[in-house]
Amino acid sequence: MEYVRRAAGRDRPFFLYVPFNAPHYPLHAPAHYVDRFRGLSPERRIMAAMLASMDEGVGAILEELARAGLRETPSSSSRATTARPARRATGSTVGPIPTTGPGAG
Repeated sequence: MEYVRRAAGRDRPFFLYVPFNAPHYPLHAPAHYVDRFRGLSPERRIMAAMLASMDEGVGAILEELARAGLRETPSSSSRATTARPARRATGSTVGPIPTTGPGAG
């Protein structure tokens, strides 16, 4: 957040790139996020925890931008990507590929 504070004080445009690994492989998340989703299957719990962690991180950035008076600037944007599970050099997948539904193929 220090970068946002410094950049906001300069009164000129700045670029903030924040790549998140979530929700891609490897699937891992801090226990305090995983514990929030006890009713889900193990893989879905991890995925939900990863998304909750990322959501919290994006929220913190947006709060800092708001404190700096930059939250409503027209140049603020975000982009999400969707990808299949990563493949090892052998060609096998790291995780399951859906056989039905939107991710099938």
